[in-house]
Amino acid sequence: MKNIVKMIALVMAVLMLSVCFFACNKEESDNTPKSFYVTYKGVKIELGKTADNVVENIGDVLSVHELGDCGGLGAQIKYTYASLAIYVLEDKDGNAVIDGIELYDDSITTPEGVYIGMSASDAKAKLGGAKESGNALTVIDGKYYVKVKLDGGKVSEIHFGTDSAN
Repeated sequence: MKNIVKMIALVMAVLMLSVCFFACNKEESDNTPKSFYVTYKGVKIELGKTADNVVENIGDVLSVHELGDCGGLGAQIKYTYASLAIYVLEDKDGNAVIDGIELYDDSITTPEGVYIGMSASDAKAKLGGAKESGNALTVIDGKYYVKVKLDGGKVSEIHFGTDSAN
């Protein structure tokens, strides 16, 4: 009798460990981005990455505005181009990282293929597990997010950002 109880306990323990193993190693089934970036004029612009060569390599900047201190994290600078704006956070040591990206037209897509003017239903399908709130779809992964605003059944704005609180 003691052997049967031990055997049942062993089988139960193995089953519980198997469930934990498979749950922790589950592949993501949605299209949640693992990187938050766009490519513009052949230049990859990725949140959290150094901004040193990005601004130089794109060229043709329309305007540059220093937006001031970003919550004690450093100076935020907005570089505006024809199809997008890039927000760069520069710390006191001169290190500059991409802190935000705004898309202005349909010439640029997200890694999932979402673009301004796309139907809201297509954007929802491409973003998979995006949180829907009011007129926006939001995907958050760690401290990075992409927010897709919807207006009139179409994507009207796309903004990539960094939540410094995370």
